[in-house]
Amino acid sequence: MKPMSTDVKAPYDVIVVGSGPSGSVIANELTRAGVKCLMLEAGKYYPRDTLTHPEIDYYSQLYWSGGMELDSSCKNGIMRGKAVGGGDPLTLSLSKGEKTIFQQPAKPL
Repeated sequence: MKPMSTDVKAPYDVIVVGSGPSGSVIANELTRAGVKCLMLEAGKYYPRDTLTHPEIDYYSQLYWSGGMELDSSCKNGIMRGKAVGGGDPLTLSLSKGEKTIFQQPAKPL
């Protein structure tokens, strides 16, 4: 991934906030249709090899509010990713597990 320009002086037709699964697809489709699009992302870019276990060490950097947030009823926990790609790269990278886990036969729950 190449670094993005910080020059945002040019006029844009659309500004997409967030580079998660929805924002990135929307920005891509708009750009392919000829719309001048700017994507903003609050989080940093983390190459895959920088996300190692224990994952708790990274929560303050990778998630809004440092990890788990509760909804207004305090009954549902929400983890909102704060990185390039939104929560997807975090879910995929941090839950990859050890290679031996994937070599074991599946166990019924």
